[in-house]
Amino acid sequence: MSLALVKEDGTGMADANAYADVADGNAYHDGHLYASAWAAASADQKTVALVIRDTALAAVQGLAPSGKSKIDSVMIIGREMEKKEFATLTPMLRKNVREWLHKPIISSEFAEFGGVVREIDLDLHRITIRRLEGMKIEEIRCIYTEDKIPNARDYVDKSVIVAGKVQRDNLGNPRLLQVENLRLKNAVKSSEAQLL
Repeated sequence: MSLALVKEDGTGMADANAYADVADGNAYHDGHLYASAWAAASADQKTVALVIRDTALAAVQGLAPSGKSKIDSVMIIGREMEKKEFATLTPMLRKNVREWLHKPIISSEFAEFGGVVREIDLDLHRITIRRLEGMKIEEIRCIYTEDKIPNARDYVDKSVIVAGKVQRDNLGNPRLLQVENLRLKNAVKSSEAQLL
């Protein structure tokens, strides 16, 4: 089974697992001299690489100093870094990464999906909904805020209806959803209950 890549579109999509898609990666590497490894990679390998990149961004945000203590920078190095020299993490870098990770979805399209909540990242405010009803795709990543879903962990393994701004891929499949509303599938809307 291949990994479904869901690109954050700037609206805070809950189901996004990346901030770039394969097309972005291709465009980036087209302009670089050492692009042969990327060009030779399969679509699945590129998807995994982009998800790893975004996981690394979240880790950098956690490692970079906040500026609230006497620490003004942290230096890191790793065997996977292109340049074998230290990189400096600063409060400004932390702020920039936070903005990259939390930028809102650009799309104004509003959509609703039904499925089962299978994963929740309480730190990054991400929810993965699988077993989507009537969809060709297997899952959708969602971005939420605590004011929209204050008790997110209560929805694990529950059938839900989620609605919000959606970002779609170039095939028209939903990739990321910024949650405006999440409710249990069998829950009756208060407006419907008043009519009963």
